[in-house]
Amino acid sequence: MRALNGSFASALLLAATVLVPTPPLAQSHTVSSQPVSIAMQSRAPATVLVIGPSDSVGALVAGTVRDRLKSDTSGRPIWVILQRDIDETLGLAGFDTNTPISEADRRQLANFMRADLLVSLNIEQSAGVLRVRASVAGRTDAAAHELSQNIVGNVDVVGDQVLQALRQDSTYLRIRRR
Repeated sequence: MRALNGSFASALLLAATVLVPTPPLAQSHTVSSQPVSIAMQSRAPATVLVIGPSDSVGALVAGTVRDRLKSDTSGRPIWVILQRDIDETLGLAGFDTNTPISEADRRQLANFMRADLLVSLNIEQSAGVLRVRASVAGRTDAAAHELSQNIVGNVDVVGDQVLQALRQDSTYLRIRRR
């Protein structure tokens, strides 16, 4: 899918002046004049972007996964990009927030928002049961890889299972250890 006025990358560059601040700036508005030690730099939050389908079920599942990630204390702190920030960025780039974006556009969005990790969710619903396929890509990864092809259950179960699968994923573990 392409932006209304050109490619995704050019639309994002045009909108760069009004975007959300980087995670450390968003959490603290004070600036320290003292040098930052290497130990402090390594504990900077890992930024995670979770994208799911734009329908109500997809938004609910993606929101649950975001909540589970926020509560994960197994390593380096995590800063999960909020849905409203994702919608605002997509809107500034000329995308309809109710229309799904391609995997390539998801990767460009993750790079633009400086996400260390992109979690993409594809969701199918049948007979009240959700079936989720999740893929993960780190900032330096050439391509996303499947986290899980068959996570089944209700919204809470799916959120827990995605977090459990992430905790066993080498990309997630690498980012959490930095």
